Amino acid sequence: KKMNTNNQLHSILQTQRRTLRSFLATPATRTPVIVLSVASFGGALHAAVTTYFYLAVGASTTDIGTFGFIMSAGALVGSPLSGMALDKYGPWIPISTTALACAVGCLWRGMATSLGSLRMGAILLGIGVNLWTVVLGHLVKSFPPHRRSEVLSGFGV
Repeated sequence: KKMNTNNQLHSILQTQRRTLRSFLATPATRTPVIVLSVASFGGALHAAVTTYFYLAVGASTTDIGTFGFIMSAGALVGSPLSGMALDKYGPWIPISTTALACAVGCLWRGMATSLGSLRMGAILLGIGVNLWTVVLGHLVKSFPPHRRSEVLSGFGV
């Protein structure tokens, strides 16, 4: 059984390497993948301390829940709009818009000194979180149909 498990792991790693090479092979897919990776890495760095920062600024637990709701609402409303923008304008305008909103939202939230500033940061981040939707939609459209599930699963790992 151990040998079979090792063979499966080896096969999975080969698929992931092939998928990564495919992403990085052309600027049309390389740039969005790098942008998304940088945004995700930055988000992971501050995720552990965000709640403590909110509390230090003076937010209550209800306020913190409200910020989460604002960002989730932005994602829910923005996802279909981002998809429509991707179809209408191509990948670069929606990717640039959501990446900029994500960056400015993180900066705004990081510089916040009041609940109003935290709310504005949440609004911008609610728009920016659609970066995932836009990049994944673009990547799926960039690969042939038989590779699309591999492309999507590459981001689930």
